[in-house]
Amino acid sequence: METFQAQLFATLGTHPTLIDDILHIIAHQGDLTSSSHTRAEAAISHRQYLHWCATSNSSELLIQNDPDSTHYTISGVSLFSARFLTSPEDDRTHIRLAWFCSLHDNPSRPPTTTNNPNPPPHPGGAHAMLSAFIIQLLRQLEFEFISWPGIGAWEIQLQALARGELGTLATLFEWLVCNVPSETVLSIVIDDVGRYGTGQYLADMLAVVRMVLALRRSTRGVRCVVKVLVTCSEGVDEVREMFRGEEEQAVVEFGELRVRDWRGGRGGN
Repeated sequence: METFQAQLFATLGTHPTLIDDILHIIAHQGDLTSSSHTRAEAAISHRQYLHWCATSNSSELLIQNDPDSTHYTISGVSLFSARFLTSPEDDRTHIRLAWFCSLHDNPSRPPTTTNNPNPPPHPGGAHAMLSAFIIQLLRQLEFEFISWPGIGAWEIQLQALARGELGTLATLFEWLVCNVPSETVLSIVIDDVGRYGTGQYLADMLAVVRMVLALRRSTRGVRCVVKVLVTCSEGVDEVREMFRGEEEQAVVEFGELRVRDWRGGRGGN
């Protein structure tokens, strides 16, 4: 098992750590407008977000449309995501996976941190996102890979992963999620997907969001509670459509949030 896990780490390569991304956002939060700060604070106490956090069932939430996000590397929704990821843990076993699209939309511009002022270039896009999710999950849990259906063709699987084949990455990630213990809450955060909303990243981003939501709604062996949080500073119609249907209260309009929404405990939608 340890050998397989070590081989996966080596094959998937170097990816930014989640803590470095969070530190980058916190260090640059002063670049945001005061209204973006206000909306981030309002979102943290919004009734739909609080319900998403508190429910013991698998659930999903989309927070979209920050009117002050233009021309900023990070936005208010990213600050909100960072605050969720650094919020105190509850009594349940909780694993958090996250990817900040706005920090990884250009391989030539990786984020800097105080601990890593000159980071090497790293890839962006859905392939990098799934690789990061897999690495983050492997760092928090151990898995019995002997039961993985692809173990009989391990070398072929590793070669496909090294090439960044999205289908192979998705299959491995789904298998890992299916083997997360039932008493665990697994939160998956995809922040500011609008940065992947055009060009070369769009189709693969939509495929990954669709796959993650399918895991949350899946009856195909997922035992743990899966909570999906997606944010989007600029709305993407295809993503919004994924949140329609059975969950009528699964969307929060970030741009409509005001101070009264959190100081007075009122919902903003």
